[in-house]
Amino acid sequence: ITTASFQKGEILLDVDFDYARVADINGDGKSDIITQKGKKVIIYLNTSKLGTVSLSGKKEITAVGDGVEVSSITDMDNDGKPDLIVTIRYSQPDSGGWPVESIYKQSILLNTTPAGGQTPTFSGNYEITSGSIYTAFISKFGDIDGDGRADLISFKKVSLNQSTPGNLQFAAETTMGSLDNFVIADIDLDGKNDIIETGTTRIRIFHNISTSGTINTSSFETPISLPHPINLEGSGIIFLSDIDGDGRLDIWLTNPGPQYTNHPVLVYRNNTTPGSITSTSLSQNFDMVPLFKFPTGVGITNIADIDGDGKSDLITQNYSNSVGGFNVMQYHIIKTSASAPSIVSFSPLSGQAGTVITINGTNFGAGASNNIVRFENGLKGTITNATETTITVTAPAGAMTGNLSVLNISTGLVTKSKNAFKALVPKVTLLPTTFMEPQVKFNLSTIFGEGFSFTDLNDDGKTDLISFSHNKNAEFIKNISSPGLINTSSFAPPVPLFPDANKALINFVDWNGDGKQDIVYTLQTQSSVGNIYIRFNLSANGGEPVFSAPTTLLAADGSNNEILGVNDIDGDGKQDIYLKNTYYEKIYPSIFSSVCCKLGL
Repeated sequence: ITTASFQKGEILLDVDFDYARVADINGDGKSDIITQKGKKVIIYLNTSKLGTVSLSGKKEITAVGDGVEVSSITDMDNDGKPDLIVTIRYSQPDSGGWPVESIYKQSILLNTTPAGGQTPTFSGNYEITSGSIYTAFISKFGDIDGDGRADLISFKKVSLNQSTPGNLQFAAETTMGSLDNFVIADIDLDGKNDIIETGTTRIRIFHNISTSGTINTSSFETPISLPHPINLEGSGIIFLSDIDGDGRLDIWLTNPGPQYTNHPVLVYRNNTTPGSITSTSLSQNFDMVPLFKFPTGVGITNIADIDGDGKSDLITQNYSNSVGGFNVMQYHIIKTSASAPSIVSFSPLSGQAGTVITINGTNFGAGASNNIVRFENGLKGTITNATETTITVTAPAGAMTGNLSVLNISTGLVTKSKNAFKALVPKVTLLPTTFMEPQVKFNLSTIFGEGFSFTDLNDDGKTDLISFSHNKNAEFIKNISSPGLINTSSFAPPVPLFPDANKALINFVDWNGDGKQDIVYTLQTQSSVGNIYIRFNLSANGGEPVFSAPTTLLAADGSNNEILGVNDIDGDGKQDIYLKNTYYEKIYPSIFSSVCCKLGL
């Protein structure tokens, strides 16, 4: 692969923005781009065809007020179209006549775009919340009464959605008391969404006992309070995850970031039965398990099975605050011909290690050896049978919840499932006091950098670590652990991957269809200024990592190229690259010749 492998086209996105949302605005089955600038909501319709990425010119919707932000996208009137929930900023003068940003209002813009239409249209400006920037943004949507419509849950109220297609209508507000940091989920498996809220000293659970068509002060039982043994700084961060394999969502709680010095990790094990979350049975409903405390500077957590014993291990990382930033960025797509495989369905949708999964679809390789099925963290499943339309695969130990991918080895094309396979852990009937073993500390100065990724690079069935940082080499740390044991000898000494790297932004993907995960990355150095490189994986199964010399995929266009992701954008089975760059917003769809995807190139 050389720079001559690209046919370069250019799509200019003439708006600078910090982020964008995606939704199918015109019902043509393609994801469109929605963003904002100043007083305008801006929409780029997706006009891509198989093998070609393209967007329409921007469509603008001017909002009232002095600034607008698209807060969320939800079908509010049950007509099957995604509507826009926007937060509008209003400025009012102070006593001296200077503008003061003090009022924020959330409004709903109903999507009236006809199916397949090329001009997005919206009606109405239905105001739903008003107040400070803090209260205006604390709004979420979920079906509380079970009528299939998204109700509004905001800072101090719940409003029943009584809308019909084309007509927005909410019932009178029901006061909930102040809701700060909250999530909406069915905790007791009774088919109704409950509200789980965190505070500095407790978690509150509002048990939903509503009836269809009604939300009032009797729709929730008196909130149950779960106290924290150690006060949180801030309101904490709440995670919901089934940790013991019983099908119920357990509650994880920790502090929100590394700036806090008090970092407990708490797990409330969910023992509820359908229809019952009561204060009298609180000790039976939730067992609180304090795991340990993070040191200062440790914040974000991940969960992965490191030692292959089928249980989720808790992983943390150190990181520091970023410095600087850019108001204007440049976005690119560099895209990479046999029909691509597709996954239509798979069953079961969940299971433990050893579960036999049947994948149905099209354009698979005929024969088990002609396909590779990978799970979310890069582990390969064992394929026992395969036809062009069906694959039977066994989930490996250590598989994590996420999308399944199928590689047709003969064509070198890959696809991912739309739905996630839910990896379950063995059911725990009695939670011991030693729920987590003592933490194992690693010397960050010699092994880990600012961040790390997890994937199985040498296909030995274990999740390896790849460390990268701003001022040291990217490194491969081989997982040599034994099932059920994690200690300081669980990882081999780090092996440098990029000896000239100042900052490496790494993505793992099978680029040439040989079934091995190659590395696509950028180097931020004075000489390369963000060139895009690939190193092909030449490792033997279970062996030490061996990679080819770097090949330049794309020379830098501007400065500070950063890979946002590698995925199949247009459904042709080839891996496309998302980039951003400073200075401009652009998309470069580059079509690789078929030669690039043959094995060994």
